Amino acid sequence: MSFAIDPPLLFLSGLAIYLLGQKLDWNRHAKIVVGLAVVLTFIAFSALLYADIFRCTFPFFSGMSGSDFMLHTNITGISKADVPSIIVVILFILYPFWTFFGYSSALLLSKRRRVSKEQFTIMYALMAALGLIYSWKHSIEWNMSLLATSIVVGGFMELLGSLGGFWTYHSGEPLTVSIVLSWALNTWAVHGLTYLMGIDLGSHKERYLYRSTEDGIENGDVPWFAKRHHHH
Repeated sequence: MSFAIDPPLLFLSGLAIYLLGQKLDWNRHAKIVVGLAVVLTFIAFSALLYADIFRCTFPFFSGMSGSDFMLHTNITGISKADVPSIIVVILFILYPFWTFFGYSSALLLSKRRRVSKEQFTIMYALMAALGLIYSWKHSIEWNMSLLATSIVVGGFMELLGSLGGFWTYHSGEPLTVSIVLSWALNTWAVHGLTYLMGIDLGSHKERYLYRSTEDGIENGDVPWFAKRHHHH
């Protein structure tokens, strides 16, 4: 798929492996085999895309090269030539951890284990620090677009999972405001982490929502997504 889409899909795969294992009474080895098969499939397919062995054929992304799709070059402005090979290797190494994280999260919820307040405080403090580093280096327009997108998409995913019975909240409500808001913190933390690794997901030259007349617009500003991109 892509480096942006694969992590949440692998996380959901880990959740699915745990739920199916419980329902079908899989043993530990069966879960490991299924997990490895899923991870290797993702790595093989994504590696072929990144190596430009074949072009992207997904709806709405057809016509893009495999590496451009993997890096979402049309959005991030980051091309294959901009990313060191070691970063790509690290991203692929993280694939099994995303699946394990999804599985362990489901296991944690099923056993209703409680994480101490100190651990929560440390975790969110680190995420907040990463988010502050990233937001400080970027425009208010870009930061607000991340905020709105993460809250809407994250809230929708949380609501679907709650209504589908995958998880519940202590308050008994189908959706908790604090959980929805935490998605914004999660998003900024991920962007901050990649920024420290040398990859700025907000470096695209048109990340601002509105551009000025110096870009050749004569009748006022228009949203960036209303423009045509010209490649020379």
